[in-house]
Amino acid sequence: MRAFSNWLFAEGYTTHHTLARLKTPRLPQKAKNILTPEEIAQVAGSLNPHTEIGARDQAIFLLLLDSGMRLSELCGLQLGDLHLAEGYAKVYGKNKKERPVRVGSYSAKALRFYLLHWRKPARRSIENIFLTCRGVTRTAGALAPEPGEPLKAKAVELMLKRVG
Repeated sequence: MRAFSNWLFAEGYTTHHTLARLKTPRLPQKAKNILTPEEIAQVAGSLNPHTEIGARDQAIFLLLLDSGMRLSELCGLQLGDLHLAEGYAKVYGKNKKERPVRVGSYSAKALRFYLLHWRKPARRSIENIFLTCRGVTRTAGALAPEPGEPLKAKAVELMLKRVG
């Protein structure tokens, strides 16, 4: 309604903004469903850390669970941002604001394993932690990135749906 009032003023139909002080109503926040400890154990146990995809997905799942970071923050995470010995990582959230997030011992262990055994960037200049994997089949005509490229938020979203 306020936008319509602004348009009326801009087009000269009214002499002043009649609804300029109108406040938008606040919608109630819906509570998000959280995983039970049994569900967490079931998901973490279903990911095989002895494969490239399994090790990466397990590190992603445990890191998201521990830290509560956003998908975009996870995908933008770089090697220099990790401080596993100290138990935290620096993430860059909305508006490039830097903040530390906690990295627990389980997710730190999964991250170290993935980094040591499976992370293979396509180029030396790639500093992102989570990368696309080798040997993943794609549907015909799909725009698939090469192995070792930075992982996109949509790919993590699809992985979480698949695992769930």
